[in-house]
Amino acid sequence: MENLHRYLFCGGGSGGHLFPGISVAQEIKARQPQSQICFLTTGRDIERRILDDSEFEQIPIDSVTSSQLMRNPVVGLPSFIGAARRVRSLMRENPPRVVIGLGGFGSVPGILAAMSLRIPAVILEQNVIAGRANSLLGLFSNRICTSFPHSREMRLPKVRCEWTGNPVRKEILEATASSNDTKPQRQLLVLGGSQGAHEINRAFRDFCSRHGELLSDWTVIHQTGKSDQKEFQEFYNSMPLNITCSDFIDEMGRELSRTSLVISRAGATTLAELAAIGLPAMVIPDPNSIRNHQYLNANYYAQRGGVDLVEEEHGGEEFYSRFHRVLESLLNDSDKLTKMAKKQRESGKPDATQRVVDIILSQRKL
Repeated sequence: MENLHRYLFCGGGSGGHLFPGISVAQEIKARQPQSQICFLTTGRDIERRILDDSEFEQIPIDSVTSSQLMRNPVVGLPSFIGAARRVRSLMRENPPRVVIGLGGFGSVPGILAAMSLRIPAVILEQNVIAGRANSLLGLFSNRICTSFPHSREMRLPKVRCEWTGNPVRKEILEATASSNDTKPQRQLLVLGGSQGAHEINRAFRDFCSRHGELLSDWTVIHQTGKSDQKEFQEFYNSMPLNITCSDFIDEMGRELSRTSLVISRAGATTLAELAAIGLPAMVIPDPNSIRNHQYLNANYYAQRGGVDLVEEEHGGEEFYSRFHRVLESLLNDSDKLTKMAKKQRESGKPDATQRVVDIILSQRKL
């Protein structure tokens, strides 16, 4: 029998996929305190670290990545089929009311199992253009909640798409709402700890070496990721600057509430958070992102004036030169930062979580 108060979230692999899911789960729990929430994950360390801080159950499903499956289908296919069977068995034992796909290949077994059991499925698509997983799963889902208005034109069945915006973490909205935003604080937040952001770390270190005087009256928080943390901490210790270096920021809402400028990759969830709270940013899309989705994400906000977009391409001196030039102009122009913050707020959708939950709760078993 269908459990009218159980909701199953599947997918993950990164904070960009998990954070919107957690935001949605929190809103469901607020509306239905008796609800049961479970996350089916891929078992990665980053997933455990993020979900361990939440109240929600998590079940790791051992499977393969899409690249592993394509590289060695003889080994990968049995593993994938085994994962799909396990997920289907879990759903048969305790059928959820709705299954929510968070994107990434880790969501495929859950959505396919939901389809086979005629359980409603809702997909969250964070990026302008859907990845391989959601391009496939969109064919089997009831609704697709898109973060961008034109995502329905990008490899998704238009009839099932609804532009809701990308859900933003409750703690970020609350922390920034309670802060005093009448006078921007001179804090720079560098988010170089995401997957593939090593080049941002290096570019910012080079900027400090050459133009450190521009940061003399700024507080800098640099999230480097685990692999770069020790090396960069030693470098900053040798400089007369107020720079704090960490591998991961647990209380992101608190740091964002103190920040007036951000440097980051162009992950859709990060961009949605910055827009929802009106924070200007310099964004460097990952040139290796699938289907160039990070550039498309960043370009949406750049066209609206909330971010400055710097393309990395192949890195090296040309990229560093552009990085230095844009960052210098932002650090020296408080009026521009104020105007960018206004544009960001105009582009944001802070009510995205409520919109997504409205759609989830409206689903009925087929």
